Amino acid sequence: MADLDYQLYEDDEQTTARVLKVGKRRYVANMAWRSIENPSQAFKEARELAKREQMNLLMLYEGFTKQAGLVDAPRNKLKLYEGAYSLAAVLANYLGESWLGVFSLDDGNYLLVAVKDGAIIPGFDLVGDPQDIRDKALSIRRANKWAEIYIPTDDTVLAQEFAEMNARAQELAALLETAKHQRSHRLVAANARFGGLLKPSTMLLLAGTMAAGAGGLYYLSFIKPDHDRFDQVRRLQSLQELNERKAQALQEVDQAQVRPTWTDKPGAYDLITNCMNHVGTLPAVLVNWPLTSIDCRVSAIAGNYERKQGQATMDQVGQVAARFPVSSVQAQRATVGLALERPAPRQDGTDVLGDREWMTQWISYFQTFENSEAGKLDLTPKPHPIPPPPKATWIKLLGQDKAQVPPPWWLTYEWQMTLVGLNPQHVLSQLPLKGVVLQSATATYRPESGQLTWVLKGEVNTRP
Repeated sequence: MADLDYQLYEDDEQTTARVLKVGKRRYVANMAWRSIENPSQAFKEARELAKREQMNLLMLYEGFTKQAGLVDAPRNKLKLYEGAYSLAAVLANYLGESWLGVFSLDDGNYLLVAVKDGAIIPGFDLVGDPQDIRDKALSIRRANKWAEIYIPTDDTVLAQEFAEMNARAQELAALLETAKHQRSHRLVAANARFGGLLKPSTMLLLAGTMAAGAGGLYYLSFIKPDHDRFDQVRRLQSLQELNERKAQALQEVDQAQVRPTWTDKPGAYDLITNCMNHVGTLPAVLVNWPLTSIDCRVSAIAGNYERKQGQATMDQVGQVAARFPVSSVQAQRATVGLALERPAPRQDGTDVLGDREWMTQWISYFQTFENSEAGKLDLTPKPHPIPPPPKATWIKLLGQDKAQVPPPWWLTYEWQMTLVGLNPQHVLSQLPLKGVVLQSATATYRPESGQLTWVLKGEVNTRP
């Protein structure tokens, strides 16, 4: 059996039509498809369409109607495209008159082809990033009553989206191995005659051979040296352009990485200090409604109060609450508070502790409270988003290894500490805080003991 691994040709730099190889055959995807109005003059009309749209390769596909598939191949890559099979035409001829197909490629991209009423739908012969192809496929899933829908075997997103439509998992290589390949599905030069059997280049071959002898001496003496210098300049320009594209690809890979989110946030100790400095501004009672809890954030601190039977009215409490910059009074509850000036961003940047060093110090500190309820720590690992797969252009320019988006270099945990009767500012002063983010600090007041129970929540980032 032939090797069925498919790949983009390494030197294919087209941004529209794409050349792929499956086994020993070459295929072209991302073709432009146009309807043929006069079937009896199909090839002539196709050549006129190619000339009008400045395309240099074409093929004719005949389903219920005739269509011209057009390609603009680079002049220096013309032989790579010429003679290749139209991937959409081969599949359309094999799979029938009504189907929608999404197929995975080994380079991480997806192929999308849609056929309706026996014709390839223009704009739906595509190779692209998986998410772009998923969105494109979902945009037309209900535009037609598809007889068949094909999706990659391991794409759970598409499997769920097309579950009610009985989508079939199918590999592209397996389909192409059994599909019939017709000569008419191969690309020919747009200036070819008689359906591609005779080209202008063949007609001029004899005349060119005769003229070559006469012009050869003049060329070698005068023209070739200038051509050599021009070719050298052109090669240097091409090399510079290639280096620029590689630099751009490296920049895109770098920008696709997951970035640290804690570097511009205030330090945990600065935030809790700012909070504790303003706790005293909250009254223990609002008229005679007692304080029940305190909520402290980066930009504000607020006290919450609850009314008991027989205490001051909502109107009486509302008059007192209005003296605070932040206030809200409802039937049985009230909140007053004030805005806080945001602390400056942390100074340690991405400097964090090793995972074991940080965990040893934090856990050891809270183990000193294990015989009481004064302090408790809960930790939960927080997974990072999965890096996106490399784009085909990155792989072509940088190679498989350099095109991979690196995973985050740090570990993240979510933490929550509960402190009964302990000052949270003092507790944080005893702990290493590099890479630590304090997200919220709330306190509940216990009248029977006169103590506050603080609950602090946040994240910590460490080196593996």
